[in-house]
Amino acid sequence: MLAISPLLPIVMKTFDVTASVTGALVSLMWVCHAVVQYPAGRFADQFSSPTALVASEGVLVAGFTALVLAGQFSTFAVGVALIGMGYGGFEAAGLVHLGLLFDGGQGRAFGIRDAAVNAGSALSTLLAVSFIGYTSWEIAFAPIAGVLGVLIGLTHWSTRTSYDVGWPDLDPVARFRAVCDGSSIRLLLGVAAAAMLVWQGAASFLPTFLHRTKGYTTVQAAYLFAALFGVGIITTPAAGSLGDRYGHLRAAIVSTACGTAGLVALTQVRTHLAVLGSIVLFAIGLTSFWPLLYTYLTGQFEQHHVGASLGILRTVFFAAGSLGPVLVGVVADGFGYTVSFWLLGALFASSGIGLAYIRK
Repeated sequence: MLAISPLLPIVMKTFDVTASVTGALVSLMWVCHAVVQYPAGRFADQFSSPTALVASEGVLVAGFTALVLAGQFSTFAVGVALIGMGYGGFEAAGLVHLGLLFDGGQGRAFGIRDAAVNAGSALSTLLAVSFIGYTSWEIAFAPIAGVLGVLIGLTHWSTRTSYDVGWPDLDPVARFRAVCDGSSIRLLLGVAAAAMLVWQGAASFLPTFLHRTKGYTTVQAAYLFAALFGVGIITTPAAGSLGDRYGHLRAAIVSTACGTAGLVALTQVRTHLAVLGSIVLFAIGLTSFWPLLYTYLTGQFEQHHVGASLGILRTVFFAAGSLGPVLVGVVADGFGYTVSFWLLGALFASSGIGLAYIRK
């Protein structure tokens, strides 16, 4: 999914669109990602998580195939929307599946899962970079579609369960009210929404920020972007284990402090070594936050309602976070990329303050 970000400068040039339009397009992807969270989680609760996993992988194949064939901006937009829907359904069902497999040590399990996500993000970024200058950028998405096709077969082989189908009992309003009955959950939802704005805004425009403000080439910026997820491969399982041992909220507060410091430093430094150090610090905070949050949230709900409860919350804060790319794009067009990243730093700091209040 994040192979798209390093190619955004080239996509903007190909289709002759502004940063605001590009940000809106990426926001569309995250909106679609958010919309399917609750239905997919509810389906996994009531019927079968493997069914939702395989179906989501099929939608992802269709989305990346559309990007390969994207001769027009409208085709590219359809592909991006399908990718958002496919990955949203896969994530929601996957979290339910992990929750059923691991009764203890869920922090470590979610951390390893996020390490795999970061590994895939880094590899897809490097894959996209490898095509720059050698062939058309659309071809970069063909191997991803092919690998996902293979994964459909591997998912079927590894789960070895029946594919139950049906229409889940949704009633999202009632579920949202039931989940947000406590004030701490409502505040935690706000914390997650602010952090998601940072995640989606930074993940969408970090390569462009490095290219426009720090003078890196498109390829160099993409390599630095991949480093963000390379750090996450190590930090996410470590953070999950530390959260299991010392408390997930306490560890999450530390992660937001690291991420905020790294993001603010990134806007100020000039040397290559300082830029790399700032990205590493930002990556430690940004990537370790999510397994800690998901583990804490999972422990707040009854097991047979985890998919629906976590799904409805993820729908809300992913929908709020989908404004991140368009927010960065609009602010960047008006005031520059540095100001837009200052805004992201302020949002991440507010997440840490909210977590501290909840823990108190």
